[in-house]
Amino acid sequence: MDPLTIIASVGLALSLYAFYVEGKTTKKPAVCDISSKVSCSKVLTSPYSKTFGVKNSVLGVAFYIVVLVMVYSQNLLYVRYLAWIAVLGSAYLAWVMHTKVKHYCVVCVAIYLANILLLYFSY
Repeated sequence: MDPLTIIASVGLALSLYAFYVEGKTTKKPAVCDISSKVSCSKVLTSPYSKTFGVKNSVLGVAFYIVVLVMVYSQNLLYVRYLAWIAVLGSAYLAWVMHTKVKHYCVVCVAIYLANILLLYFSY
């Protein structure tokens, strides 16, 4: 299987999990809530978890679906452009997570890594 397909599929799965954590209504902590500082629930429900009123996880799901379609249709140049946008967005969100939210999200970091790998393998 193509590395881009694998990476985009992993990114999609991570984004779907992030969406699940955002909408979780039970008091049981998410698997990614490891400590008081490492808590994806705190990051994913922070005021910074939306872009233009849309949950970042929803944007992630849409992004990875588009990437999978582009990979399937062999539009790899578009995948590269999308990957650049994702890496820049990830850098911004990592900065926000560190400086504004001051909690850390392992799911988010895994998504950032997926975006970096997507960019790397798009060349």
